Amino acid sequence: MEIEETEKNIEEIGNKVEKDKEMLKNSLKYLYLYEQDSMFEVLMTKENISDFFNEVSAMESVKDEIYKA
Repeated sequence: MEIEETEKNIEEIGNKVEKDKEMLKNSLKYLYLYEQDSMFEVLMTKENISDFFNEVSAMESVKDEIYKA
């Protein structure tokens, strides 16, 4: 009985690790693509300055989450 429960826990942890790896991969890819453009280029693509600052803030959040992982 304990062996079955342990196997189930191992499987759940393995699934979580796979999901976390996929999320990290996607975050790193997105961050890499974002950092290919200069801040000036990013600013010029936005309709208003608040969109620019919102995007910068979102990128900082992505970086924070990556470093936590």
